[in-house]
Order: sequence, then C-alpha cells, then structure tokens
Amino acid sequence: MDLEKAAERRIENTFFREDFRRVYLDDIGNIVVDENVVDSYVRDFLVAIDLEAIRRADFNIVIDYAHGSSSLAFPKILRQLGCEMVAINSSIDELRMFRTAEQFEQEMQQLAAITKTLNFDFGVRIDLGGEKIFLVDNTGRLLDRMTAFAAMTALFFSRHPGASVAAPIGVPSLFERLAESHGGTILHTRATTSAIMLGAAREDVGLAGDGDGGFVFPSFLPAFDSMLAIAKLMELLAESNTKLSDVVDTLPSYHMVTAHVSCPWDYKGKVMRVLSEQYRTEDTQVDGIRIGLDNAWVLIQPDADRPMFHVTAEGASDDRAEQLAGEYSEVVKSLAR
Repeated sequence: MDLEKAAERRIENTFFREDFRRVYLDDIGNIVVDENVVDSYVRDFLVAIDLEAIRRADFNIVIDYAHGSSSLAFPKILRQLGCEMVAINSSIDELRMFRTAEQFEQEMQQLAAITKTLNFDFGVRIDLGGEKIFLVDNTGRLLDRMTAFAAMTALFFSRHPGASVAAPIGVPSLFERLAESHGGTILHTRATTSAIMLGAAREDVGLAGDGDGGFVFPSFLPAFDSMLAIAKLMELLAESNTKLSDVVDTLPSYHMVTAHVSCPWDYKGKVMRVLSEQYRTEDTQVDGIRIGLDNAWVLIQPDADRPMFHVTAEGASDDRAEQLAGEYSEVVKSLAR
C-alpha cells in the first residue's frame, strides 16, 4: 500500500537533510528474488474469483498489454478462465513503454476498432504498471474512466446490495444514486492512491476506485490490480447475464467539468485558508473545499505536486457545470494574485 503524503514528506525531509546514520557494511543484507511469486499469485487469484461463472460465460476479449509486464502473468490466468482472447502489444519493449497522449488515443481507437470488428464482449488496455484498465464495450464504444468506474459500481451493487464502495470525494452524484437504489453506501475518500487503498482496507468495503482506471477489490488485495479488475468485470457480467454496453446505457446521466487554475506555491496555503473560512462544511475535512449548491456542487482541490488548483463542478447540464467551474476558477485566481 502507498504511504500517505505526510509520511512521504517526513521521509523526504529526513533524506534531504541527511539526518540519518548510514548503515554499517556488515548490516547490509541480500536481495532475494522469489522465483515462485507469479505461480503463488495466480493460485490465490483463481480462488478469489467465481471461476465457473466466468467459464460458463465463454468470454471473447481483446487485451492491449501496452508492452508492459502484465503480459508475463495474465496469460496464465486467462487460460484458466477459458476465454477466447486476442492480445496486442504483448511483448515487453522498453522503447515503447512511454506513450504521449496522442499515441494513447490512437491505440485506444485501434483497440475499439478491433473489438467492434470481432464482435467481442469488450476490449481492455492495461497500463504499464498493471494497476489501471481502460475499457471499450462490446459495441466498440470507448468508455471514459469515470463511466467505467460507474459501470463497475453498478454491476457490483447489483450483485452485492447493501455493500459499500470507496470513491474519491469528486465523483459525480450518480454514484450516490446507484448506492441508494441498492441500499448501499458510498464511502468518500481523498483523491490520493494511499487514501483510496486505506478506504478499501475497511472491513465493510467491497470495491474501491479512483475514477481514473484504477480498481481495488480488497477481498483479494487492498491495492490497485488491473488483472483482478478484468476478471471481476467478467465475473460480474457473467453473474448478471448482461453485456457491458447494456450496463453503460442504463447509467444515470451526469454533467461534470474540471478546470485547472495556476497558483504560485507561496499562495496555495493562503487560498485554502480563505476558501475554508468562507465555504467551510463537513465535507471540507475529506479533501479540498466542497461547496454544495442547488442540484449542483463545486470541489476546489490543491494539487499535491504542482502549483495549481483543480476546480470540479457538477450541474444539471453541461452549460451549468461549465458556468460553475468558470465562476469558482475566477474566485481562486483572484485569491492567488
């Protein structure tokens, strides 16, 4: 699990101050590589999913490994799942691991075209670290990352009514509607990976996500795992006897816009202090400043690593969301001058 930001900063401060004793030569240990780690992972993985349900559904999927390391382990699992699979970019290639945004979009369009042409159940791209997935449904439609999270949440609630799902405070209100319709709960967390994993580790949480392609199923591991997310998606689709496109089509609509506002490092604390005094609510304690409005809300969050703020707004329409994002971006700009 990732360290929290406060712990990261303490370690960084100690390191850069050189406020530590260097280890004695005799105390240096050895690095031992566990040659059986993939086999033990696969063994425990297969216990954590409904293997028979997936096999009965006889899935056809397209997987883009993006030249990452998941291609070393996932084929062993897929053979056990009885899936018909087409794999692309499955060789590990250090020269092709970094992709620009334009290259990523081109490759996602290619994935969508292959999935639609073959009439497969879905297509999925796995990120280099094996943590995130990017989905294409059975009609060849590219799913934005928040929609993919909402679809997984809807499937999870349909099979586990009354359960809890951990999600960042900035997810759209459709998640609350999904939870209410199944007697479930949305546990709001900070947007950092460490906070989401800590939320997932709670005893009553069955699913967590970051709305950016990352999913956690803590019954197996309270950390982001793309391979488990793909298998769980197949399991939920098989148990629900439905197609991914049908799940997406039944999702409530939402209108959300995010703006990014530059702010000098020296002014970020002042901006947060003034906003906190002016708009303080109980949600302020979760992450950033969340402002509730009539059928709308605005979330203002400082970026942890860059001199900027993120202003996210949800409204009854795209125009309303853009208007709110613009208005509160101007508020941040005025305070940052």
